[in-house]
Amino acid sequence: MAAMNQKFRVLITGGSGFLGKSLRASFANECQVLNVDRTGQEGAFALDLLKLEEWEKLNDFASYPLVFLINLAFAFSPERDMEEINTLLVQNLGMFLKKHPHIFLFYPSTALLYGLKYRDVITEEFLPSPKSRYAMLKQKIENMLLSDFSQRCVIFRITNVYGRRMSDKTVVGKIVYQLEQDKRISLFDYNSVRDFIYIDDVVEAFKRMTLCLTDRHTDAKGSLRPFGDESPIFNLSTGKGIAIYDLASALTQYYQKPYLLPERETVIDHGYQEHLVLSPQKLRDWLCAQQAFCEVKTWSPISITEGIERMLSSVNEKAKDRHIYGKSS
Repeated sequence: MAAMNQKFRVLITGGSGFLGKSLRASFANECQVLNVDRTGQEGAFALDLLKLEEWEKLNDFASYPLVFLINLAFAFSPERDMEEINTLLVQNLGMFLKKHPHIFLFYPSTALLYGLKYRDVITEEFLPSPKSRYAMLKQKIENMLLSDFSQRCVIFRITNVYGRRMSDKTVVGKIVYQLEQDKRISLFDYNSVRDFIYIDDVVEAFKRMTLCLTDRHTDAKGSLRPFGDESPIFNLSTGKGIAIYDLASALTQYYQKPYLLPERETVIDHGYQEHLVLSPQKLRDWLCAQQAFCEVKTWSPISITEGIERMLSSVNEKAKDRHIYGKSS
């Protein structure tokens, strides 16, 4: 297989976020990466993607065959309607993709499209049943992309992602923050069962999908071959759920602070019994089938237990480096 940097470039919009940073770091070792961010923070190429003319500044970078546009941008504005600005964002993206037919799009969607209350492990064949405004908007964006770009677009419906530098507004992030502040754990709901996937597994899935598509969908001239009749929607998850209380309990053990976990009989039951556990089997089967076309290993996510161990080990190693060598994170 040819070296990745001879095959394609990666353009990431919104690459200064949690997932975007990890993708940038991973792809930067393999190919040329352009990070586009509205604010221009962290050395990003500053563009206002809500203005169609701003996309023209990306033409030179996108002239290279097989640019994989990993679109992480999701706009929020207190002054404008969320649906309005994100619809405009995707319309501008669509105009850009039509102008560059060799570009392949990866779009990170959400598992919340399936709703909240199911008893079964969810496959891609389940009909969407979004409940929140955010999930409804994500479904609208999916439909817009699939209507015009289904043959050169991959959509990942991702479950709860955790890892280094995660927001303290996420479930895992909130628990970790409270433990590090030596505060007694306080959560809105303890009984929901959810699927949590480690950030490195998400990045690895993106990367292996890219490797497969680069080899399988590129002809001798470097032009893109279409995705074909296969459905481009993949669940990105572990397929194994854990109750929020059990997750909090495990984290208190890792931090050696079990005294910060409330007694189970004292926690308030708000009536939530979510069981949003996705099946990652389609993605695993698809990548396995590609081994006949390209040199790529199959993908398999790690458990929440191993993920927590890796996350805390990484955080501790960075803290040790800063203490010994005076390094900054």
